[in-house]
Amino acid sequence: MLKVYFVYSHPYDRTFCELLNTKQKEKEIRRFINSLNKKKKYISRICKAIEKATGLKFRKDVRCYVVSDTLWKGFSDPLTIRLANMNEFINVLIHELIHVISVQNKNRMKILNKLIERRFNLPLHTRVHIWVNIADMKVKRAIGFKNFIKKKKVLKKNLKKRYKADLIKSYKIAREIAKKIEPQLPENNILKRFEMFLKKK
Repeated sequence: MLKVYFVYSHPYDRTFCELLNTKQKEKEIRRFINSLNKKKKYISRICKAIEKATGLKFRKDVRCYVVSDTLWKGFSDPLTIRLANMNEFINVLIHELIHVISVQNKNRMKILNKLIERRFNLPLHTRVHIWVNIADMKVKRAIGFKNFIKKKKVLKKNLKKRYKADLIKSYKIAREIAKKIEPQLPENNILKRFEMFLKKK
C-alpha cells in the first residue's frame, strides 16, 4: 500500500525563505506534520480514491515536503506543499498527488496526452490540467471533501505580471473544460472513459 511521508527539511525550507525573503516556520511545520501523521487513514483513503477514480496505480511511496513558503501553493516533483490550514493543505495535496500518479504512469499517460493535444488546441500547461482537474473533482466527490477555500492568486506578487496572468488563465480554461466533461464520466476509471470521450470527434 502506498505511503505518503510528510517531512521537513531545514536546508530546503531555508532556500525558499531566503529567495522569497520570508521567515522560516519550522516549529509550526513540525506541529502541522504531527497533525498530518494522525490522519494516516484519511490520507490512505485519498490515495485509494485517486487510484479508483483514475484506474492508475501508485508505483512507489511518496515523500511530501512541507515548507514555510514557495511561489506556488504546491508542486509535484519533488512533492512540496506550502504550510496552510488543514483544509487548504489537503486540497492542494489531492491535486498534486494526481500529478504524481500521472508521472508514475507516464507511458500510460502518453496516450491520453496525445488525444488531448489532438482535441484541444491549447498550451501544454492547460492541456495537462484538463485531466488533473477532472480527476480532482471526481476524487473530492468520492471522499466527500468540500472545498471551502476562497479563490486566491496562484502566484506571488513578485512574479512577472504577464507570466502570472497566463498561468491563471490556463487554470481557468482547464477548469471550464473539465466542468463540461466531468459529469459525463462515471466515478471509476475515468481515464479510460475520458479517452473514449476524446475519440468521439
